[in-house]
Amino acid sequence: MDVCPIIKRLDSSKLQEATNALLMGFSADPFQRWLMPDPTTYYRNFKLTIDSTCKQSFAVDGVYGDESNYGTAVWFPPKFDVDYSETARTLNDLPKNIMKEAFKVFEELIKARVNDAWYLEYLAVDPSKQGTGLGSLILKESLKVIDDLNEAAYLESSNPKNMSLYERYGFRFVKKIQVGTSPEINTMYREQKK
Repeated sequence: MDVCPIIKRLDSSKLQEATNALLMGFSADPFQRWLMPDPTTYYRNFKLTIDSTCKQSFAVDGVYGDESNYGTAVWFPPKFDVDYSETARTLNDLPKNIMKEAFKVFEELIKARVNDAWYLEYLAVDPSKQGTGLGSLILKESLKVIDDLNEAAYLESSNPKNMSLYERYGFRFVKKIQVGTSPEINTMYREQKK
């Protein structure tokens, strides 16, 4: 990275930019593309999903990104109940051959979630900037806020390449979730800083 980008908390005026970075960054995500292998379905349905979650996260000051809009992190505070009702209709577009498995994965994710910790719903960087350290910077800056609050953090990752990044910032593997043909999803937890 030639110049260190400025990482900041984003406000709702950056909804389009934040969701564009997430759409690009998750375009090769194993779990999202297992759920939505068709590109048109992926862009339509994932856009609807991230619009909804970003709006909720903006309301609790939980969206972070860089000033050039190449990366975005979407956080929720402890005990926040993310409302997925706006995106329920996207479930009809799941491939029929994985529908039962997908619902079982969703059920396992709900059971595994740690509710008394900050929840990292999404962290993504545009593929053109992946490998530059931008995701690391966004994660580092957002974790500073959580550390200042002396609170824990939780995430789920279906991309094995991201595990070492999260481990560098103190996240530890908790549980692997995998049902049938689904990709593995690893849950990770980071203790509060004492």
